[in-house]
Amino acid sequence: MTVLPVCTFVHAPTFKFRGTRDYVHSTDMYTELLAGADAAGFSPVDGTVDLGVRRWIRTQPEFHFGAEAEKKNIPPAIFRLGTRTGIVSGAIIASDRPVVGRNPYDESPIWNNARIYGNRAEITADTGLKPIEVVTALCTFHHRKTHPPPVGKRWLLARLYLLRPLRPEDASAITICIDRIVGGVMTRSTILAAMERVGEIDFMLGSASALPMTDKRFE
Repeated sequence: MTVLPVCTFVHAPTFKFRGTRDYVHSTDMYTELLAGADAAGFSPVDGTVDLGVRRWIRTQPEFHFGAEAEKKNIPPAIFRLGTRTGIVSGAIIASDRPVVGRNPYDESPIWNNARIYGNRAEITADTGLKPIEVVTALCTFHHRKTHPPPVGKRWLLARLYLLRPLRPEDASAITICIDRIVGGVMTRSTILAAMERVGEIDFMLGSASALPMTDKRFE
């Protein structure tokens, strides 16, 4: 597929933290990445969605479409999107604007409707949550149950690679299969939607700076 020429466009929405986290959640970055592509005129995104997160973003993110990562100043996240006319790439930058406010985030419907069989976890009912929320929360829950993190650590999304954007109907048909574990600190899992392979997700162990998961309404 053709790589589209550099087009300078910055998407700078306003984020809030989710639950007790003190970093911008990957599910919100995914949502705003697609919204930014639409605002920039790159829609429809009907091919791959590749989101790589190198480190947490604790201020308001900015989505720089067409930006190239510099070796001396590596951005906290990068992306590549497949459109009908070519591939759009860019970087997610941590701005100097603070994140103000929080949104409650209740993942308990996913935990309560998850079924785990060894390296495989599936959602068994409609949870009312978005597909990207189901993917990340189910994968995290699966990791915590089968590979409990050490004290002071938590499993975090490092990369999301989708063959296509998630669809609303995927939310009640997600299955996660942990395929590979590297050094006990990194994993790669396959994402299935109604048994169709839609992508893969990489997790890594990171510092647990957010509060422990004790209140399901706000974690």
